[in-house]
Amino acid sequence: MFSRFSPKSKKILLGLCVLSLISLVYLYLQISSPTPPPPPPVIIQPNTTQYPTPDPKLVQIYPPDAQPKLAFPEMALAFTFDQEINLTSIRVFVSPFQPVNAQVSQDKRTLYVAPKPSWTYNTEYVISVYGVFQEPIYHRFQPLPVPEGSSGGIEEQTEKVQKL
Repeated sequence: MFSRFSPKSKKILLGLCVLSLISLVYLYLQISSPTPPPPPPVIIQPNTTQYPTPDPKLVQIYPPDAQPKLAFPEMALAFTFDQEINLTSIRVFVSPFQPVNAQVSQDKRTLYVAPKPSWTYNTEYVISVYGVFQEPIYHRFQPLPVPEGSSGGIEEQTEKVQKL
């Protein structure tokens, strides 16, 4: 069988056979000897304990229930809370239906509900605010035109509008 190979080729074939035999012995020894599993990696996790935050509490509504008059029918209502709120977790409904624009202040503690285009005088509205609160917030108001010769709180509302 090896007669047709040259002496140089025979040496190469013999070397390959020896190398293959050594490889097989090495593989057999690796497979037969049990190796302990590597130690599990140590993962240090930061303290991720989350404490439940209390629900935001309503601190103030502007205009308050006691003052249903709105001198400016385009004026936004302001719902101020004791902590930050997220607009994506809040839903605002108006009855009777009135398109509104809801925005959160820069400090994220005040929700502004502005009519699009304006509140209708002599219509009683109920604003319902749903979200992360234990119970929904309901606010009832009725914009009334200011009688001539009466301030009707226009000065206070003007100051409030200028602050907004």
